[in-house]
Amino acid sequence: AFAGFIDSLMVSSLGPYSVAAVGLTTQPKFVGLAMFTAISVSVSAIVARRRGENNRMAAHDTLVTALVVVAIASILMSSLFVWFAEPIIRLCGSSSQTHTEATLYFRIIMGGIIFNCIQTCINSAQRGAGKTRITMVTNLVSSGVNVLFNYILISGKFGFPALGIKGAAIATVMGTAMGCFMSIKSLFKKDGFLSIKYIFQEKIRPRLESLKKIIYFGYSIFIEQVLLRVGLMATAIMAADMGDYEMAAHQVAMHILSLSFSFGEGLQSASVAL
Repeated sequence: AFAGFIDSLMVSSLGPYSVAAVGLTTQPKFVGLAMFTAISVSVSAIVARRRGENNRMAAHDTLVTALVVVAIASILMSSLFVWFAEPIIRLCGSSSQTHTEATLYFRIIMGGIIFNCIQTCINSAQRGAGKTRITMVTNLVSSGVNVLFNYILISGKFGFPALGIKGAAIATVMGTAMGCFMSIKSLFKKDGFLSIKYIFQEKIRPRLESLKKIIYFGYSIFIEQVLLRVGLMATAIMAADMGDYEMAAHQVAMHILSLSFSFGEGLQSASVAL
């Protein structure tokens, strides 16, 4: 949440139109991620149960099934959102000053969203297994990479070209790619409940039964997320209709608001793991 706030602060150096442009992409992105949020919560809950039963086989069945579904679905969703970026951003209330930048930013972000989806899936499974620190570390490094390359690419530092809002989008994807790599690496630890080695040893494959359980736990969360994000997107559209300056102010306020969710989300993750 804090990284998102810093991201917005650094983009603000480009002017209020750029802040508004980034703001236009936030809610449609989260609408696209609603299914993956539901899967991650479902995976976390199921793995926590299997951890309590000390049933490694069933926990890995859930993880492998979820990863395959997430990989396929994220590629399809990413392709659709990149292809229809212009009408989506126009629907969200873009103006002549913000449309081009917002569309470019949205295409880059959604083009690399697979890293975000896989990272979230693995981290959620690890949280269910009681390894909550992995998520903290991966997000810390991911946010650090994002902020560093924002500094380098937005204004052009250390010989790099000044890419503006395009640089901010690239920095975000680079951050999530690093986080994804670290999440995958966490599965290579020998002492972990969830392990790549165990998956290959036991020849674990995606299972329909595991998919049914993920859907059973996740469908209500999916509906909740869609309703939440559609509501927030409607509010953002109203702000955009008021003007680009008002949309920029709305974006800044929403980033500050998101900080207030962190404590509750931390308790939620701990409760599920326990």
